[in-house]
Amino acid sequence: MVLGARSNQVLNGTETSHSGLNVLVSKLKTLTGLTLKQRDNPLVEHLIAARMYYAMGNFPDARRRAAYAKFAIEDLERIKDHDRDLLQQFKRKLRQASLQNYFGLRLEIRIAAKLITDKIPFKKSEAPDFKLEDVTRWPGVGIECTSAHLDLECTKRPVDVLYKVIRAIESKTEDRYATPLTIVAVDTSNLLFHEGHEECSKILADKDMSKAHLQGPVDASVFQSALYYTYASESLKDGARTDYLRVRIDRKGIDARCKDFLDLEWPFGDWWGVRELRPTV
Repeated sequence: MVLGARSNQVLNGTETSHSGLNVLVSKLKTLTGLTLKQRDNPLVEHLIAARMYYAMGNFPDARRRAAYAKFAIEDLERIKDHDRDLLQQFKRKLRQASLQNYFGLRLEIRIAAKLITDKIPFKKSEAPDFKLEDVTRWPGVGIECTSAHLDLECTKRPVDVLYKVIRAIESKTEDRYATPLTIVAVDTSNLLFHEGHEECSKILADKDMSKAHLQGPVDASVFQSALYYTYASESLKDGARTDYLRVRIDRKGIDARCKDFLDLEWPFGDWWGVRELRPTV
């Protein structure tokens, strides 16, 4: 079983051709100024890997890597069409991104693009990262983004990955927020795809197991709900699909306004499908 909520980012086979990859490289440069010379950039690395796999004749991996990059590029295009100033903010951060801060930033970009697509008015801010601006329906509701990282040398058991999520929630609880009703969103891609921890995916993907470990920390936190996310890729007959998957844990007695918003944007109900989860780092 796999984390819930399906997106539909499809990459067709032609987009892993040399010309197709060149289009993605060109779009990324136009949107962010990043080129293939920035080899250490986590997003650029996917395009470099896609080219390498294509040259080797490894088309499934080429398509998966290109699909991941395309997903990010499409999110950035949505942001550009909606708010060029917001794109500039993300552009600056992306150009300076490292593996330490990339995943939280990618989550911010994904949430911004989703809110834009769903016509949810918001203001990009700090603490929290997003303030909802519909004061009639969701007054005081905000979203804070973060990520969780795994240190192989310090993590002895697969279940320890959930404690990394707990620590991310606890760390953010120490901050002060401008919104009285805040949702925390945690990107766990670094945990799920960390090489050498095959069982990590089973732990994170099991919503029943994760709820048992995370319900108490969510209730003890300042947050109304916690969402944790990761990516998964699927090879298609002549292309690939990248999905952004999530699990949601509400605090007991969640405020009705937060619940209304979450039920609209990230409803309960999981997509149970067979997916081949591949590294994204």
